[in-house]
This record gives sequence, structure tokens and C-alpha cells, in this order.
Amino acid sequence: MGSLGLPPFTKAVKWIIISNFAIYFLMLLGQGLAPGFSRWIYVNLGLIPTDVVHGFIWQLVTYGFLHAGFSHVLWNMFGIWMFGSQFEMDWGRRKFLEYYFF
Repeated sequence: MGSLGLPPFTKAVKWIIISNFAIYFLMLLGQGLAPGFSRWIYVNLGLIPTDVVHGFIWQLVTYGFLHAGFSHVLWNMFGIWMFGSQFEMDWGRRKFLEYYFF
């Protein structure tokens, strides 16, 4: 725990949070530059079970980085920081990342 009793930003948690916010802001930028960009992202990178069964297996990973709004990504990353840091410290980086992506 940090000096105020808060969890630290462990390495994997830090990269997960940075990645999620970066992807969120890239989606906002793309949405402003190209009409239909958001729809393309959600159709191709969001989790659509029938598509996964038909070969779009990357959706099993990419959907975890998509968020519907700022408060959605903010609260998700708050949870990752609050709980993920402790898991990473207890389990180690590799096991925590396996758990996160599974």
C-alpha cells in the first residue's frame, strides 16, 4: 500500500490503464475524423459471439479495450487500479496478466 493506504500503480496495471485510455481517446479522435468510424470499431473489434464462431477470434481480446463513454473507461480503470494492483503484487505480473486477459 502507498503512504495514504492506497494501492500502488504496479507495472502491468499501469500499462493496462494507459492502453485503455489511449484506445478510448483514439476512438474519440477517429470518430471526429471519419463518419462511421465508431460503428466500424464496435462491429469489428467488439465482442459479437456469432462472429467469433466464424473466425473473428481477435474479438476475444479487443473487446476488453472498448468503452462506451468516459465514465465507463474511468470507473473500469479505477477498479483495475484498486484491485488489480494487489492481485499483481500477490500473483506476479505474468499470472495477473493471464487472469486479466482470460
